[in-house]
Amino acid sequence: MAKNKATKPVIKSVPRSVIGTGKLFQKSYGTMLLHRKKLLGVILVYAVLYFVFVMGFSLTSSMGSAVNSSTSKINQTSTLLSYAISNMYNGNSQSDAVVLTQLLLFLIAVMAIIWLLKNLGEGKNVKVLDAFYEGTAHFIPTLVVATVLVLSLIPALFAGAFLSVALKSSGSSMETTLVFLLSALTLFFGLLLFTMLWPAFYISATTRVRPMKALKQSIALTKLRRTKVLGRITLLFITLISLFLVVLYLFAVISTSLIPYVLFVLVFGIFLFSQVYLYELYRSLE
Repeated sequence: MAKNKATKPVIKSVPRSVIGTGKLFQKSYGTMLLHRKKLLGVILVYAVLYFVFVMGFSLTSSMGSAVNSSTSKINQTSTLLSYAISNMYNGNSQSDAVVLTQLLLFLIAVMAIIWLLKNLGEGKNVKVLDAFYEGTAHFIPTLVVATVLVLSLIPALFAGAFLSVALKSSGSSMETTLVFLLSALTLFFGLLLFTMLWPAFYISATTRVRPMKALKQSIALTKLRRTKVLGRITLLFITLISLFLVVLYLFAVISTSLIPYVLFVLVFGIFLFSQVYLYELYRSLE
């Protein structure tokens, strides 16, 4: 009789744990400090382009007349902050062309930072302008993936809207609780869907793969680690929003006239740190 061949046990690879939050913040700060000149160069180009093509050379238009000096300091600060944000995002004349320009500049800046971080991490000596020229080489597939990511947020947006209605509902406590739980659950799974596809943006921006393949690789890359990745991203936004508000109100106490300038610098500083943080998080998954 022929001997049966010994079957080898199939060993499934278990994805390594996601980098800790504290270590991730520390690593992101270290990366920014190490490559500060090149990163500041990219963000400066982005800020200048945004200032010229979106804001129209203005930081403080019509803000002085919007403040009621008879109100409290907090009300004055809130009014000035609202006008500063509106002016920065061209809220008074938000045409389709302005929105498209904002989106294109944002996408180009993100791709430039990703390309720069990738090449600097490999020890290459690259220039700031190279990040804009070379970083957008995969613009079309990355744009397709970005569109898919935006569409993946639709369930979360609907869930957020229903959640808001549930919190304001005057119906019975049982109905309100049920709608709240269903909305919260849908919101969680909607954000989890985005997290599952999120690395595809970095894959398409740094490699020559088609969007569909990048999305498949992203699903495999985040397997068994999606809730932890979502937690890291959520904590980032909570931290940055809190820092944003605290810094703005501290400067408003000193001088309300500083708000538009501090806001402009703070927005682009937070944008830079968030991109470094998210890139380091993506790299930790590989």
